[in-house]
Amino acid sequence: MKKKQIIIGISIFIIALIATVSGALYVKNKSTVGSNKENKVDYFEIEEAGGLKFKGSSIISNEQKIILDKSNGELNEVFVEDGQIVEKDTVLFNYYNEVIQEQIDELNRQISSLSSKIDREKEKISKLESLKKEAQASAEIINQGEENLNQGVNIQGEQVENASVLEELNANLNDVISKRDSLKEKVVKSVKAEIGGKVYINNEDPTKEYMRVISGDSLIASESSEFDIEELKIDDKVEMKIISNNKKVTGKITKIEEIPSMSADQKSMVYKFYVKPDESIKIGFSVELTVNPGEILIPKSCVIEEEGKLYVKLVEGENNKKVEISATLKDDNYIIQNDTLKVGDKILLNPFEDSKEEV
Repeated sequence: MKKKQIIIGISIFIIALIATVSGALYVKNKSTVGSNKENKVDYFEIEEAGGLKFKGSSIISNEQKIILDKSNGELNEVFVEDGQIVEKDTVLFNYYNEVIQEQIDELNRQISSLSSKIDREKEKISKLESLKKEAQASAEIINQGEENLNQGVNIQGEQVENASVLEELNANLNDVISKRDSLKEKVVKSVKAEIGGKVYINNEDPTKEYMRVISGDSLIASESSEFDIEELKIDDKVEMKIISNNKKVTGKITKIEEIPSMSADQKSMVYKFYVKPDESIKIGFSVELTVNPGEILIPKSCVIEEEGKLYVKLVEGENNKKVEISATLKDDNYIIQNDTLKVGDKILLNPFEDSKEEV
């Protein structure tokens, strides 16, 4: 009997122990669920805005290459320095052509000789005119008319001959002067900048261009496959992210090649297109492009308006950070207009209920 009582006692103890443990676990679980419910955070995650994605790089948009041309003469004066920024039509340097100068000197000698001959012929004509007047005056005297008349005829013949010579000399002089004047423009020939940009001077390798003028206007080159090319249009809006510093720049498409070319990896045909960025991007920098990006929308409930400014609470680990945004209201959503928020960011859906300390 005693043994039976012991067994019953032990059984009661075990049942009581199980009930106690179960009750404790229930209370703990209930407390955990309640705590999770209290700590539950409702947030909105920024999603991809859409648009076509490409990769590209910043290239030279325009360039003037100048190779020294010996036919223009020798390099004479250089008016710019390496690295100098110049405007279009700036005189860069000039040539001096010694051969042409020698030709001009010879023509000047011919001009001088012809001028002397012309002066002599004019002097002869002047003397003949005087003799003619004397003959005419003598012809009026009685008994000397016939002799002086013959003399006047001879003088007139010489005048005609001298006038013809003078005319030929003048024609020759005008021709030589014209040749000389046309050559004068070739003695010193100036070379101007065809575009505005930065000057690079090569004094080391004569086999390469002597001078380059590289435009400061940035241009982005990219490639599209046959599957996306039909979606691209001139003046399409483009958003770019510079890979090296994550800076974002906007721009638009300025040119789309109609004829495809081989891709860089030589595996497929691609269509090249070009984008003019609104800000300068260093030549050679790689960029990610989004053509016709969609609008980033966030619910109206996420936004706090204070004193004419808009804010959201950005979820950052255990704390929430209040950040200012630029946005416009459209129906029940705000359209983000700056880069404060990026894809993947989480913001509180109901920031007014947030009790966490801001950092």
